[in-house]
Amino acid sequence: MNSSRTAKWLSLAQGDVITFSRQGLDLWGGVIDDRTEDGHIIWVTDEVGTRRLVHSQDEYDFAVTGNVYFRDPRAAEALTG
Repeated sequence: MNSSRTAKWLSLAQGDVITFSRQGLDLWGGVIDDRTEDGHIIWVTDEVGTRRLVHSQDEYDFAVTGNVYFRDPRAAEALTG
């Protein structure tokens, strides 16, 4: 996996609200429950409570729209660097 894609996956944190897409089409989303230390695997719970494992090589694009643990996005950024 290229370094920019790895860095993007490593930036994901527990509580991030995330939407997955392919070719510009939103497919599904949810909240990140957990991730492996190397950032290659995350677990996401969707709006009905289904928990899914996603691997960094699954070829999803994604957007993070917030974090359920931080109301102010600047607070989350301060803690995650």
